[in-house]
Amino acid sequence: MLFQELDAWAYDIELEYNYRNGISSKKKRQHVKLCALRDALYAKYKEEFEKSHNPRSFSIPAPKCCGLRSGIIPPPPPNKSVKIQ
Repeated sequence: MLFQELDAWAYDIELEYNYRNGISSKKKRQHVKLCALRDALYAKYKEEFEKSHNPRSFSIPAPKCCGLRSGIIPPPPPNKSVKIQ
């Protein structure tokens, strides 16, 4: 699933931040955009999954909250959202 690949990519940026003692501002912006896109894709996938399946019988693995989990990169502001059509 695409949101899991985006999650792995965002996590790689976090590891780079941890082991190289910082990352560029471009990488930070990229991380925020990746997490926002990942969350939007996950929400869309979950909505479509629940329409076609009984949501109580299956569990969809949620993406890791990369920046929120480690606390190294702040989450995107709530007024910026990524819309998928």
